[in-house]
Amino acid sequence: MPSAEHAGVADGERPLVLVWKRAWLQDSETFVRNQMHGLERWRALGVGLERTGSGVLHDRTDIVLHDPITPRGRRSLLLRWFGVSRRLDAIVDEHRPALIHAHFLIDAVSIARYARRRRLPLVVTGHGYDVTSWPLATGAPRLLRPVARAHRALEARAVFRAAHAVIGVSRFITDGLLRLGADPRRTGVGYIGVPTCRPEAAPVEERAGIVFVGRLTDKKGVPDLLEAVAALPGPLRDVRLTVVGDGHLREPLVEQAARLGLRVTFAGSRAPAQVARILAGAAVFCAPSRTAATGDSEGFGMVFLEAALAGVPVVSYRHGGVPEAVEDGVTGLLVPEGDVPGLTGALAALLRDPERATRMGAAGRERVLASFDLAERIRDLEDLYDRAAGRSSSTTDGSRG
Repeated sequence: MPSAEHAGVADGERPLVLVWKRAWLQDSETFVRNQMHGLERWRALGVGLERTGSGVLHDRTDIVLHDPITPRGRRSLLLRWFGVSRRLDAIVDEHRPALIHAHFLIDAVSIARYARRRRLPLVVTGHGYDVTSWPLATGAPRLLRPVARAHRALEARAVFRAAHAVIGVSRFITDGLLRLGADPRRTGVGYIGVPTCRPEAAPVEERAGIVFVGRLTDKKGVPDLLEAVAALPGPLRDVRLTVVGDGHLREPLVEQAARLGLRVTFAGSRAPAQVARILAGAAVFCAPSRTAATGDSEGFGMVFLEAALAGVPVVSYRHGGVPEAVEDGVTGLLVPEGDVPGLTGALAALLRDPERATRMGAAGRERVLASFDLAERIRDLEDLYDRAAGRSSSTTDGSRG
C-alpha cells in the first residue's frame, strides 16, 4: 500500500503513474508511448536517466535526469544501489505519482530500491531480451560469466520482491519471469495491443511483394529471409522485398542481397504512419525471428499485430512468443525455427495463392480487433494500476465505458 504522502493527486484529478525507462526511448519502443497516451483514468509522466538519439517522438513533459553536477555513472549507481536521486526526489515531490511502472526488467533494477525507499508501488513489465538474454550475461568475459549471472539473478529477485505486480508481454515471457523467481501470485500476462483506429485493409489487387519491419539485428533473422527469397521457384524469385528498419547488420545484409541477386529495397527506419502505409501494400509480411547467440528471443513481436491489422498474412518461425501473435494456419504460416526451406515454402504458398493470403490477412485483422485492441488492453492495465496503488476504479476519474 502506498503511504498517504504518495496517495496520488488531489481529489477530482486522475492519478499519475511515473513511467520509468532508463534510456528514453529507443526507435523500437513506440509501444511504451502508445500505452502512455492511451490511458484514460490515469495520467503518465515519462522519466529516464538519459535520452536516446532515436527517432521516437518525445513529449515536452518527459523528464530526463541530467544533473550537470553529478557524473552520469555515479548518478546511475547511487540510484541503482542505494535508491538515492535528488533530481528524482524533486520530480516525485512535485508531481506526486501514485506508482511507478518500469518497462524492461533491467530498467526496473535501476529504480526498485528507489521505489521501496519512497514507498511507491512498483509495476514491472518484462518484454524480451531483458528476460531471455540479460540474465545469461553473455556479454561478460567467459571466466566472469558465472559471477555476473549470479549477480543478475540476485538483482532480478530484488526487483520481484519490490514489485507489487509483474507483467509479461506474452505467456512466453511470463514463463521466463517465473523461472527467474517472480512471485506467481503477483505475475501475469499483459498483452500490450496496438492502436486499431486504422483504415480497412487495401484490396488484394493493390498488394504486391514481401515486407519485413524490424531492427536489423541477429534476433530478427533477416539473413534467413534473404536466403528463403533467393530459393523461391521460377518467377516468384523476382518478387520485390522491402526491408524497413536499421541496425548494425545493414551493410552485411545489403551485401548478401546483392550477392544473391535479389530485388530488395532497404528503406531504413520509418515513422509509424509510413510503416502502416508500406504494410498496407504488401502481399506477405515475413519476419523470421530466431534465438540470437546471446540468447535473446522474440518476446511477442508487436509488428506481427501491425501486419495483421493491415490485413497482411504473416510468415515466421515458430519461436518465442510469436505463436501467441500469429495463429498458425489461420492468420499466417509458422515453420520450425531455422528451417529456411520451410520459410521458402510458406512464402511460395501465399504468393501463389492470393485468395488464401487474403483470407489469412482478413482473419488476422479480425483477431487483432477482437483480442489485441490497445484501448482494451489499457483498461486492463489501469485496473492493475488501481489494485497496485490500493485504489478502486470508483475512486478514479473516468469510466470504462
